[in-house]
Amino acid sequence: MLPRVAGEACEVAPGVIALPDSFAWLPTSRVLVCADAHFAYEEVVGAALPLWSTADIVARIEAALERQSARELIFLGDVLHSARLGEGAARTVADALR
Repeated sequence: MLPRVAGEACEVAPGVIALPDSFAWLPTSRVLVCADAHFAYEEVVGAALPLWSTADIVARIEAALERQSARELIFLGDVLHSARLGEGAARTVADALR
């Protein structure tokens, strides 16, 4: 069933709920799936045009985990925006993953 309003959760397959912010929720197993987190996006693109930051992404993930009472988080591809990270960005990403 398609959502009636943009940004509304909807079941896309039996037992799979699409949530806003690129998450999928598997309620039976209480697993939250995060697609395309793109940590360190701001370092690769530069400060002039970041659409989001690692801190923003972490806050959205934490909020979704809490909202759904998830017991597990799975990253589905593109965890990092680029494999080439400066030392500061690498620390930020490591802290975020902890």
